[in-house]
Parts: sequence; structure tokens; C-alpha cells
Amino acid sequence: WVLHLVAGATLIRFALGMYTAFFGNEDTLLFIPGINFVPAGGIDSSDLRFSGSMLATVAICYFCIYRSFFARGFLLPVIGAAVWGTFLGGGRITLVLLLGLFGFAFLVYRRYGTLLLWASVMFLAILFLNSVPQILYSFPEQPRRAASAFLLERDLAADAGQTGPSDRWHERLMEAGWKSWTEDGMTILFGRGVKPFEERAWMEGANFEGMVEMATVTSRFEKGLWDVLCTFGIVGFVLYSLLLFKIIKYCTPILFKEKIKTPVHAIMFIAVYQCIAWFILCWISGSFPSTQILFGIVAMVAAHDMKRERDAELKGTSKTEIPTLTAATGNR
Repeated sequence: WVLHLVAGATLIRFALGMYTAFFGNEDTLLFIPGINFVPAGGIDSSDLRFSGSMLATVAICYFCIYRSFFARGFLLPVIGAAVWGTFLGGGRITLVLLLGLFGFAFLVYRRYGTLLLWASVMFLAILFLNSVPQILYSFPEQPRRAASAFLLERDLAADAGQTGPSDRWHERLMEAGWKSWTEDGMTILFGRGVKPFEERAWMEGANFEGMVEMATVTSRFEKGLWDVLCTFGIVGFVLYSLLLFKIIKYCTPILFKEKIKTPVHAIMFIAVYQCIAWFILCWISGSFPSTQILFGIVAMVAAHDMKRERDAELKGTSKTEIPTLTAATGNR
């Protein structure tokens, strides 16, 4: 039911994001309780970065679970639409993570040939984009922004994706995060906590430095590493890391052995990939690993219950087989 609920909520959120991207206007404001979706400003499709990538992830899991031709014929267009929606969201890191997800799925299924082919296609695409970067200017604004992640020349990527202001914002947040974390020995070890959000102060200081200051006091650095270090220090980062490593260590052997056969394996797949991705990219993207912990804890509990059920079935089978065997041989 967890997988079905995530899929349903993500599908609704994705549909609202697509509606906002194509038909919204400045007065569009939608709020769905439970899904907590508020696209403020109708032309802003940035929420598709999350909903598109998550919908593609869930659809891939269903594609692996259900093997019927009808089910897979339905899921393939969903995956394609979700990937396109991720492009429309304009998220550079999100697009990289989504493309990496396909490679991780091939790795789980030990399709090393397909994985090599996938990596080769990605390499050739990056090589082509860097050889003919002008082709990006024929893309719509948001897909061009997302694809600029694969341009190796920084100035060219900033020009093609129009990411200059975003890059400066992230650089300033990184500087603020480092300064906040290294304020003194106590902040390095235990962080400085989070102060409450003050709307009045936000409105009065609605300039670049005022926004940086508000992001600093509320620990919204848009980078998982700085969010954790500035709030909880090295101690908090170690505790978070131990928990995430526990999830990876528990779920990975089961996932690689049994593949994605049930919704339990699907939740494991999502949890393991998100935990690994958080460690790899926490210095440049992300936030607190809340989603990773959510999926990880659900996966571990469900896997434990599944193991108990299997053990109970095996014990029940052995108990019923032994009397039959002894009766047949006449051995009491």
C-alpha cells in the first residue's frame, strides 16, 4: 500500500505540475491537502523536478514487478512522460539522478551489457552536446536548462541554461554555510540549530543578502551537507550517515539477490538509490535526508516482516511434511 499511495500522490502531483506548466498563469494557486502541492505562480514548473523524477522511479518499479504485455505497454509511455516532465522542470541535478537511476536498475539486474550500452549512449550524448552546444538553443527554456548540466564549459553552460543567477545563489549559500558551520568549536561539533521563520523579516529583507541570511538561520542551504552540518554539526552528520549506511547495508543484499519482484523490493530499490545519491551529491544538492530515511525505514520493516513470514511458512511446511514422511515409512 505504501508503493500504491506514493504512486497515486505522485501521479496527481505530476498532473497538476503539467497543467501548471502548460495552462497556468500568474493567478494560478492550487493546494491539495495531504499531497501538499502549491504551485505558486502558474508558469513555474519547477515542481516537476521532483514529481517527474519520482513518477519515473515508481513507474520503473511497477515495470519490473508486472511482466504482462498490457501492463508494460501502459507503463512505458508513463515513464517517457515522466522523463519529459523532469526536463520541463529544468532541474540539472534531478535529471542526472534520473538518468543514473536507469543505470542502477541495470546494475541490480546484472544486465552489464545493457549497463555498458546505457553508459556509452550517455557518454556519446554528452560528447555530442559539447561538440555542438548550439543545438541546445533550439530547446524550450526549461529543458535547455536541464540539459546544460552536461556541458563541461561552465560559462557556456550558464549561458545556454540561463543559470548564472542560480549559480551565484548557490555559491553564496555555500559560503554562508561554511561560515555558519565554522563559527566556533561548538558549532563544528553540534551545529547552531534552526531559528524560526519570520515572515515580517523576510518581507523587509527581500533582497539577495536578506534571502541568504534567512536561508542561513532556517538551514535552507539547498545542499544536504550544509543543512546537516550547520544544524547538527559533525555529530549529527555522523548519526545521519550511520542510519543511511544501515539502510544501504540491510537492503542492498536482498535487493541484488531477489531483484524487484514485489512492492517491498521496489521500496528497497528507491531507498537504496536515494541514500547512495544523497552521499554522492550532498555537497552540491539536496536537503535533510528525510525522504531517504522514510523509504529506508519502511523498506527495512517490510523486509523484516517478509522474512518472518517466509520463516513461518518454512516451519509450517516442515511440520506438515515430517508426520507424512514418518507415517509412510512406519517410523515413529
